[in-house]
Amino acid sequence: MPVVSPHKQGKSVPARTSLSGVTSTSSPKKKSVGAAPSLLQSLGESGAASPEESVEFLCKKFTSLFALLQQREGELQRERDARKLLEESQESAVSARQQLEQDRDALRTEVEALHSRMERSDNLNVAGLANMKADIRRLERERALLVEEKEKWEEEQSRLAGQLQQGGSSSSTAPRFGRSPEDGSHDGDQEEQQHDLESELNTVKLQRESLRAQCERKDTELRLQNERWKEEFNCFKLQKEDLQKTCRALATKSSRVNALLAETKELQQSLGAYKERLDALRAKNGKIESEAKLKDAKLEAVRESEDKMREQLRLEMAKNEELLADRKELEAGRVKLLQGLSSRSNQLDQKGEEIEALKRLVRELEEENKRLSGSKEGLCKAEAGHLEQIDTLKRERDSLQGKPAWGITASFQG
Repeated sequence: MPVVSPHKQGKSVPARTSLSGVTSTSSPKKKSVGAAPSLLQSLGESGAASPEESVEFLCKKFTSLFALLQQREGELQRERDARKLLEESQESAVSARQQLEQDRDALRTEVEALHSRMERSDNLNVAGLANMKADIRRLERERALLVEEKEKWEEEQSRLAGQLQQGGSSSSTAPRFGRSPEDGSHDGDQEEQQHDLESELNTVKLQRESLRAQCERKDTELRLQNERWKEEFNCFKLQKEDLQKTCRALATKSSRVNALLAETKELQQSLGAYKERLDALRAKNGKIESEAKLKDAKLEAVRESEDKMREQLRLEMAKNEELLADRKELEAGRVKLLQGLSSRSNQLDQKGEEIEALKRLVRELEEENKRLSGSKEGLCKAEAGHLEQIDTLKRERDSLQGKPAWGITASFQG
């Protein structure tokens, strides 16, 4: 008949001490570690569930928790990408602003150069027109003097021609009247005078021709000068029109630059708002990262403690299975004993001593059974303490995940 040996009892005692040790070591971690409430509720409702199913359920919950952590990491990565994109847009806006400032400086320089060119051109136009007017007046005065001198020479020529005609008429009428010696001398004087007048007339003609040539040359010079000054005036006029067009184009560009500067100012304001948002996001990300690190550390501690508790639970379940096997053997021995007693009930009167011995054996077996029942109650208490420890760990995990935790100790004890 199988009887529980003392080394079986020795196995149950370390189980209680190990459970108490686990409880004492894991009790300071009751702060903010969370777990899935459905797991605790299922463990509380089905206390007789197998450890393999509990472990599988825990694995599923941990998988979902890791999926949530990965999703959170993805959100953090997207926030980092958005922050990087914002920094790139800020850099591009700064470069665009610098380019606009360079364009504005170049346009300002070009406008100043064009203004100076316009001023020089206006000054040159004014000076050229003044010089042209002065030259035209001078040439007109010279022409008037030449015309006046020409008229004088023409009057002189007509006077001399009249004198020559008078001399010719007097010489032609002289033979009609008689000639005296005095008339001969007088005719000689007239011939000399006529010769002088002819020579003077030729000189006047030559001077008139030279004056006419000078007048024609002066007229040609004046006409050419007038044409040249007209061409220069038209050229200056075209240059002025080109400068006016350039000024209008520069005014358009200046208005465009002012619009771009206003847009740049708006971009600066939006960049300031983006910077504030970026600083807020950085602070928020730093806080989230610190919280995530703290949660990771707590989850790692919870995972380690759950691994220890799972191993301890496996050992306790193995011990419970051994105790159940011993109890089954005792029950089988008791059944066999009862069968033997029933088969020998007819020999009780004759074998009283044997019956007494058997009664003593039955009492010993009952005491052993009571002792085993007491050890079973101790194991049940240890298992209840273990489940309380699991309940504590699950509540801590629920506090991490922000979910409510349901206790399983009361339901298990019920």
